[in-house]
Amino acid sequence: MRNKGLFLQIAIIAIFAASNLIGTSTSVAAGRKRPHVTRNNNVMVLEYDFEEPQVFTEGDLDFVTINGLERYNKAGAPVIPVKPVQILVPAGMKIEKVTSKAIDTFQLPDTYRLAHGTKPFRKDVGPPETPTQPDPEIFSMTTFWPVRQHNLVTVQTNRGYNIAHVNLFPLQYSPKAGKIRMATKMRLTVRLAPADSHHRAKPTKHLKKKLKRKLDNPDTMESYDTDSAPTKGAGDTPLTDPGGPYYGANYDYIVVTNSSLAGLSDPYSFQALCDSKISRGIAAGIITTDWILANYDGTKPSGGSDNQTRIRNFLIDAYETWGTEYALLGGNKDIIPPPVVL
Repeated sequence: MRNKGLFLQIAIIAIFAASNLIGTSTSVAAGRKRPHVTRNNNVMVLEYDFEEPQVFTEGDLDFVTINGLERYNKAGAPVIPVKPVQILVPAGMKIEKVTSKAIDTFQLPDTYRLAHGTKPFRKDVGPPETPTQPDPEIFSMTTFWPVRQHNLVTVQTNRGYNIAHVNLFPLQYSPKAGKIRMATKMRLTVRLAPADSHHRAKPTKHLKKKLKRKLDNPDTMESYDTDSAPTKGAGDTPLTDPGGPYYGANYDYIVVTNSSLAGLSDPYSFQALCDSKISRGIAAGIITTDWILANYDGTKPSGGSDNQTRIRNFLIDAYETWGTEYALLGGNKDIIPPPVVL
């Protein structure tokens, strides 16, 4: 080691996607250097450069930082630098496989004892929690960890844009030997395949500006501009049915609750909330769960049906038909069956 000195449970959901809601985001510093990106048919290659690591010691533990990277703090695992990246999947495509290759690697001198990640805990809530212990499987390794230097965390949809969230680990640690290996360059290869279907992109100027800052391949956004996915015709969904109660409506903000709560008119009711939105120029309205459950299919891909799927399908329809940006689910578990996940 180096020797250094109400009964209502209200959930507000921003509908960023036709099929998924993004619940997490990765902040990216303004002006950060983007990778070199090339694409050949169904293969996209991104090359990242990293600065050399800095090591500092606190007590008998070492901590490693790399300029521009965040701290990976998985409970029980060594604390190492990580680079979260967001990669836009081209329109009409899906990710088939992601691989990574470390380039220009070198090993740091000396030996190191890295700290391990800990679980977050709240003080004064219940009995004291047992401190997080190092993961014995990882800390007994004589080889370098993480074995794979990338992790495809998730692919999420933001208003029709399919975005892959990937963690890159240019630094590896051998816990038993105390050695650190570093790559100053990494090559991430994303293999693509045609997607069966995809939702139409519904961007705003604000969203395009935000995505251009966050994405490592913003030029791929152009593939969505030429997307010619067919639009729905009148009567294709309950919202576009000329004989339906919501034909011609175009809500930016919707409240989903039952008929009883929808019918209240006191100053703290959902109707008062919608009236407040309308007074500020935001098209808002209440859609009852009674109507949704009677008009939307609840069939799940895995078989069977449930009310969560009916509400989910309504929210997707509201996004695709009206361009709805926000939904508020109002009620306890008997009104809004959990979880309604998009």
